[in-house]
Amino acid sequence: MNAPNGALAFTPSPATSRGDQEETRWGAEPKWYTVAECAALCKRHPRTVLNLLSRHQLPRKSGWLVYRRRRRKVIVVKPAIAAWLVEVTLLNNAQARMKPPR
Repeated sequence: MNAPNGALAFTPSPATSRGDQEETRWGAEPKWYTVAECAALCKRHPRTVLNLLSRHQLPRKSGWLVYRRRRRKVIVVKPAIAAWLVEVTLLNNAQARMKPPR
């Protein structure tokens, strides 16, 4: 099929998959952590992680994960936020609590 002038002559790459997300240029660390993964790292309940995200107004992204006809809301955070949560909850660092990442 010939593309008209000015149209793209290639197929755009698909959205990142879970396999692409696991392999980054800095190692095998994922780019985003779900609330459940953060809770496992911090050894806390997911509600506690959600409360900390809300209390400190930390940046996060939310979206819908659709599997067949069932929808589930998923909240993800950056690795810096996950590392800060581990530092505050698991290691009980009071100085880190004063400077949350933005």
